[in-house]
Amino acid sequence: MRQSIFLWLAAILMVASTLGPAQTPAKHDPSSRGSSAEARSYVDYSLPELQKAVSTLHGLEPDPSQDQLSLVLTKVGQVAEDILGKTPNLLSHENVEQVFEMEDGTPSNSKALNDSRPREFDYLILFQDDPINSRIKLEEYRTDPQGHPIDPSIGDLRNPRSQGFATTWLLFLPSHGAESRFRYLGKQKIKEHGTFVVAFAQNPGLVQFPAEVAFQGGRIPVFHQGVAWIDEATFRIVRLQTDLLNPIPSIHMERLTARLQFDDMQVSGMTSLLWLPREVEITSKIKHEIFSEVHRYSNYRLYAVSSKIVPATP
Repeated sequence: MRQSIFLWLAAILMVASTLGPAQTPAKHDPSSRGSSAEARSYVDYSLPELQKAVSTLHGLEPDPSQDQLSLVLTKVGQVAEDILGKTPNLLSHENVEQVFEMEDGTPSNSKALNDSRPREFDYLILFQDDPINSRIKLEEYRTDPQGHPIDPSIGDLRNPRSQGFATTWLLFLPSHGAESRFRYLGKQKIKEHGTFVVAFAQNPGLVQFPAEVAFQGGRIPVFHQGVAWIDEATFRIVRLQTDLLNPIPSIHMERLTARLQFDDMQVSGMTSLLWLPREVEITSKIKHEIFSEVHRYSNYRLYAVSSKIVPATP
């Protein structure tokens, strides 16, 4: 079993290179963190404000008391550690659908984007121990059917622009707990699951390895707020939504929402079920253009050492 050590989450959203010119920020430039630490977040919203921001909270049975919060966070953290320890390197089938439209609902002006069709990929989730830095490095990336890696920042504009969201639930690891504020919201029925509902908001000053947006050769740290729906019986995360803690003015990004659905998944080569993402929906708004991707995962299987990743053609 893996050690319960700090995990490097390499979540990255690649921003379209078709945007208008903007200053390229330096990688991990501390000034790009802005004043997010003092921002009013989902943890501070009134319930009506929160239900307006997160539409799937309608049906919540609110509980203003925070008596349950410590227990829920302890239990979900223990489960996250257990799942992390049992999850091997994986390969899955990924189906990606994309929609580009303007804010008023009309299609994007880009013919290349309008011609986009659902595409198929292999998606890899790899865990690598890094004993020198006492952490586990997590990598997610996709390849085409021929084994060529897909780089979202270059090449075909129809390539998926986002990766790294499939393991966002690891934000609830105990080793990440101090990086965020949490608020217990109450209970809600999600299909057959009774769930505890918890809002969270990252504290940018404490996040060691933030998610990133790549743009014009640079990378900008991204900080999240969101809501998690946690199964009452198993303390597994059933549903998770993340949103930007603050807009990113330098690239005109007003919205970045990820909605993740998790389920028991049968992994070829394993006798027991694993708790894995089934569907991830990503929506971003940059200037007046709205871009959505829906990622569906199936046919999970062990990543064989003998599998070959073919270098991308220059």
